[in-house]
Amino acid sequence: MRFIGRILAANLLCVAGAWAQAADAPHVLNVSTFYTGGNMQKFMEMAHRIAAVEHKLGAPGKVRIWWPYFWDANASQPDQPVTVTVEYRSLAEMTEYLARRDAAPEWRQLVGEMAGSGIKKIGNAVIVELPVPAGAPPDKAP
Repeated sequence: MRFIGRILAANLLCVAGAWAQAADAPHVLNVSTFYTGGNMQKFMEMAHRIAAVEHKLGAPGKVRIWWPYFWDANASQPDQPVTVTVEYRSLAEMTEYLARRDAAPEWRQLVGEMAGSGIKKIGNAVIVELPVPAGAPPDKAP
């Protein structure tokens, strides 16, 4: 799995370099989904600590935490997932910041604590904004 992650990171760096030179680089959303193990209070405590470290490291992205109003749970995962999104102005901004963040000792410590807390990261995605087709009115955009 780490091998696939390294390939993805290398591809992102290549794409980010090309897009970083464009004046209207697309926005990027880094999406991570977690199961809280039924302990939302612990998740929010960890989120607060993570936000403090991210602020200290100069995180450029806008963070949002999403909790589903309705969740069609299956028997194997009855608790609701929590999704954390971080919006960046470009892939270049995201990859530069994540490299700096991942190298920070305080970040690595928090990741270790999260792993031992019962909170499980169940998914991650990087979503790149697509431009609205020329001539499409904003309210009719796909």
